[in-house]
Formats: sequence, structure tokens, C-alpha cells
Amino acid sequence: VNSMEGVHFGMNYFHVSNSRFFLHSFVSFVIMGCAGSSEPKQAPQLKLLLQGTGGCGKSTFAKQMRIIHSGGFSGEELLYFKNTLVANIFLGLKSLLAAAQEADKALESDKLLKFIEDVNPYSIDWNKDAADKAKAIYEDPAITYALEELPKSEFAESLEYAITRMDSLLDPSWSPTNDDVLHARGRTTGVLETRFKSDKYEWVLIDVGGQTVERRKWTNLQQGLHGLLYFTAVDEYDIPSEEVDELTKLQVSLNIWEEVIHGEAIAGHVAIILFLNKADLLEKRLKKNAKSLKKAFKDYTGGKDVDKALEYFKTQFMSRIRPGGALNSNQIYVHSTCALDTNQMGLVFNSVRDFVVQQRMMKANLL
Repeated sequence: VNSMEGVHFGMNYFHVSNSRFFLHSFVSFVIMGCAGSSEPKQAPQLKLLLQGTGGCGKSTFAKQMRIIHSGGFSGEELLYFKNTLVANIFLGLKSLLAAAQEADKALESDKLLKFIEDVNPYSIDWNKDAADKAKAIYEDPAITYALEELPKSEFAESLEYAITRMDSLLDPSWSPTNDDVLHARGRTTGVLETRFKSDKYEWVLIDVGGQTVERRKWTNLQQGLHGLLYFTAVDEYDIPSEEVDELTKLQVSLNIWEEVIHGEAIAGHVAIILFLNKADLLEKRLKKNAKSLKKAFKDYTGGKDVDKALEYFKTQFMSRIRPGGALNSNQIYVHSTCALDTNQMGLVFNSVRDFVVQQRMMKANLL
């Protein structure tokens, strides 16, 4: 997958070498409303709202910005992520067990079944005995069947990573690496802000949970924005939605995208960046069974070709722009991404930064 290949509708700004100098020379005027003053000014602030359904990767993007621009995480935060990885093991096992049971597959050990059914992933007494039981459950044929033959279960991806870190997680002195932090998955509740400086600007990333109850807060956060970053997990094309019967998680994401981009405070007012995230997992799924995508989206004809699949999904999202409204395609930039890839996210953020500032200048009639 060409990680930087996106769709930029409109101006060829990103291909003009001297545009960046011009753009950055005037950004203070655009955002702060003044220029030429000799008085010291605070760094211009740009606010970006991260949106998407649960598990789409937006919080991973916010973590990446901490790693790239703010030097990572404190010792207290690293301990939290260590505990999160432990929780991911048992959340993943519970999710896979439920999927296996629906397919009439049972664990071979009644003792292990009782253990995993009774355990609280967030308050488990984590020790070697618990780790050995978790590993035995993970290797049970029913769990293997759920992993290999059934649609992806929630937390399965985090489980498969965390299970490889079992020995480290048992070491009281061990501290998670950046890669461990990125793989640790916890549901976002409330509103989280990530602040950092880049290229003389202060950036504020506003991350709010993607679950139904959390999305009620989105509208109140859409005022005074400079950009909207919408994330969708393209590998979830056939994962049943827990919110809407008979729809997949990706289909629900499409519906929410349409609602969000036409919001009164968004359409015609802010730059919009769409992240077709988890493109790497999409590629793996297509290689394994391309028919699963055709089954979920009847008009898909790209087979196992991940680039054709990404182009198809891009078209699906862009087709939700309502004709005759305040929103037009010049406001939207599309990236196919793997949010776990730090190098890629650094490059992607540079494009996001420039696109957001460009849109502000266009709004101020400076371009």
C-alpha cells in the first residue's frame, strides 16, 4: 500500500516547493488576525477534532503525536499502558470465546472456561498462574478457530500482540516501549486533549470516544475548529455492528461520516481529513479471503487488490457529499494509513498540517 497516496481535490499546493514558505509566512495573520506587530505573540493555535467509531485508530494517532512531538509518556502513563495490555489479553479471549460459542465451538477444559468467564480483565490478580491459563485458553482449538475462521472479534488484534509480551508483562521492573503503548487498546471516555508545538504553531488534538454514548458530545466540540480528522477502520467491512442491526461497523462509520461532515459547524468551515485506517490489516484480510468483502459490499469488483479496495472505500465515503450543500470536495483530503506506523504518521501529519493551514488561507481569501 502506498501509505502517502491520498486524494487531494483542488489545488496542487503540495507539489509547489515555494508554496510552503508563503503559507507559513502568513499563517499568523490568518489565524491570529494580525501581522506586522512588534509585540511578542503566543504561538498560533490550531484545533483538530478526532472523530470516528470505537476502535478506528484515532486515539492511536493521538499517541503517535505524543511520541513524535512531545517525547512520549510519563512513568505513570506507562504503568497504565502496561495494565491495559494485560486487560487486552482477557478482553480479547472473552470476545473470541463468545464468537466461538456462537459457532458451536467449546473450550476443551471446563476449568479454564470457568476461569475466563469469571475473570474481570480490569482487576485480575496478574501472576504466572493467570498468564499460564491465558496462554492455554489462547491455544485452545476453539479460540484458534475463532481467530482464523470467523470475522474479526473486538480486541482480537490487541490480544494477539499482548500475548507475545506475556513474559515482559510478568516482570515488575519492565516498562512498555512506544510500540507497546501504540498496541495497548483502551476505550476513550470523556474528552482527551493532546497539545504540542510543531512548526511554530500550538496544536490541540481533541479526542472523544467513538461509542454511541460518547458521540453525543461531538456536536458541542465542533465549534472553533480548524480541522476535522475522521478515522475509519477499513478492515471492519464485514464486522457486525453492535449499534445497528444488519449493518457492519464500516457501514455504520459511513453513515456517521455523512452526518458529521454536513454538520452546521463543519460543512464549509473547516478542513476535513479522512483516514482510511488499518490498510495493512485490510490487505491481510483480502489475501486470506477476498470474497468476504464482496459479500459485505455487493458492488465491489476489486478482488484481492488492496489498492482497488481502498479506492472503492474512498469512493464510498466521497459519494456521501450531498450535492448543492455547503460542503465541497476541495475541503476534503484522504489518506490510507496504518496508525501504528510512527514514520508514516509523522509524514501524514505534515500533510495534514499543511492542508489545514491552506484551507484557512483560502477561507481568508489569501490563496
